[in-house]
Amino acid sequence: MKALWADSEWRARQIAAMQGKTKGSRSRTTPEQQAARRARQGEETRKRWADPEWRAKTTAAMEEAWQKPSRRQPEKTRACVPHSSDKPPSSRFARLGS
Repeated sequence: MKALWADSEWRARQIAAMQGKTKGSRSRTTPEQQAARRARQGEETRKRWADPEWRAKTTAAMEEAWQKPSRRQPEKTRACVPHSSDKPPSSRFARLGS
């Protein structure tokens, strides 16, 4: 590693990368850059979904994927299924009204 840092060309490249002066550097994007990227990605997504061929292919793939049992939510974890009682909901909640 000492040999690498002794090389002035390599050292200059590394310092520039750490300071965010090169493509793919570690610097964070500014809020303006983030907004521009979100706008660009949103436009690209709208264009894709506007294409009938792409929409049909993607929708069919999504429907097929959700038919797999591993993708479906197990019945016992659904929020609307009561877990703690065998009594009907009306008897469990009747005491709340009194």
